[in-house]
Amino acid sequence: QGDTLRNVLIVTAHPDDWEGCMGGTAILLSTQGYKINVLIASRGERGVRDDDGNRITDLRIAGSIREPEARNAISIIRGELNFMGKIDGEIFADKTSVDTITYFLRKLRPSIVFTMWGVDVPDHAAVGNMTIKALQQTGMIGNREVYFMEAGRGVQTNQFNPDFYVNVSAVYDQKLSLIRCHVSQNRGDRLAKLTINQIHGQLARCEQAEVFKSYYPMVNYRWGRKLKYTLLDLPLQ
Repeated sequence: QGDTLRNVLIVTAHPDDWEGCMGGTAILLSTQGYKINVLIASRGERGVRDDDGNRITDLRIAGSIREPEARNAISIIRGELNFMGKIDGEIFADKTSVDTITYFLRKLRPSIVFTMWGVDVPDHAAVGNMTIKALQQTGMIGNREVYFMEAGRGVQTNQFNPDFYVNVSAVYDQKLSLIRCHVSQNRGDRLAKLTINQIHGQLARCEQAEVFKSYYPMVNYRWGRKLKYTLLDLPLQ
């Protein structure tokens, strides 16, 4: 693609989205010399409860809890984190948001872009749609690897048939470290106890796997260019 920087851009809706969906894959990419850049639409302001289980309604307080958790997670893989300034539950595919993603695409010129699937909860679907619009706006839509991630099958993500299974067995404990940075969301270690990666691993004949859907059909040539699928080239540590 002619880019000198091996940047990866991950665009998500809330803190903890990418860690749970693709934390293992991000770790594997980072060990292969890719710089992980995460752009989060909101600070997850409506997803925090106090010690009594009541939702914290002051969005500034809730956001001030979740943002440091997100920064702790990105520091583990020495990545870069930016927020778009949207409000949890009020994320829409508007022009301002698309222009923000466009700015980061042009700045980073990533070789791989990950975002959220369009048949999902509204915040996730909006982020996926605005990312594709931004890719079109930059002219990068045809010459980047673009993948959708799965965020909780049946509960959030629906009609998601994976194209890629990434074996993350060797880095799964490190992925759990990313997840556990989000203390406000992980009461009783509930996020670390989810079995979805194990289920995908059974299908892929490994212990733990993460899954992705390509924006493009899986072909050996596209528009006269031979393709290289980075996710299939990731070695186990």
